[in-house]
Amino acid sequence: MKRYLPWLLRLLGPALLIYVLFFTGLQWSELGASLASANLWLVLLSLLLMAPFIWIKAWRWTQLLHELHIELPLNTAAGIYAVGIFLGGTTPGQAGDFAKGFYLRDRGAALAPAMLSVVLDRLCDLLVMAVLAALSVFTFSSLLPNQALQTALVFVTGGGLLLATWMLLARGPREWLLGRVLPPLLPDRLRA
Repeated sequence: MKRYLPWLLRLLGPALLIYVLFFTGLQWSELGASLASANLWLVLLSLLLMAPFIWIKAWRWTQLLHELHIELPLNTAAGIYAVGIFLGGTTPGQAGDFAKGFYLRDRGAALAPAMLSVVLDRLCDLLVMAVLAALSVFTFSSLLPNQALQTALVFVTGGGLLLATWMLLARGPREWLLGRVLPPLLPDRLRA
C-alpha cells in the first residue's frame, strides 16, 4: 500500500475536481453567464498584476528567510511562493501555504525555521490587513455604533499582532522557540 499511496494522493485532487464539477449540481449556464459578464479589462489587469504581486511578496519572504539564516534566490522564492499561493487557495484555512516550508526543507533548510518563515510571512499580511482595518474603522467611524469599543478593539488587535511579530522576530524568543519548544514537538522525520 505504501508504494501506491503517493499516486493515490496525487489522484485525490483531480477526483475531487471531477466530483465538484459534475456531481454537485453546478449550474453550468449560470457559471457561463457570470464569466461572460465579467469585465475583460479588469480580468486582464488582474492577470498582469499577479506577477509583480508574487515577486514583491517573494522578496519580502526572502528578507524574512535571510533573518533566519536561510538563503534563497529570488527566482526560486517566487516559484515556491506561487506554489504556496495556489496550494493555500485550494486548501481550507490556506493550510497549503505551509508547503513552502517543506520545499525549503527539501533544499536543505531546517524545517522549524522554514515553517517559522511562513508564519512570519502570514503575520506580515495580518499586520497590513490590521492597518487597513484600523484606517477603515476611523474613516467610517460615523457609520459604526459604539465607537469607543471598536477603537479599543482595533488597538488591542493591532497591538497583539505587533507584539506577536516582535516576539518572533526578536533573536531571544525566536531561538528559544526554535531550539527548545518546537524540536520536541516535531516527529523525528520532520526535524531534519
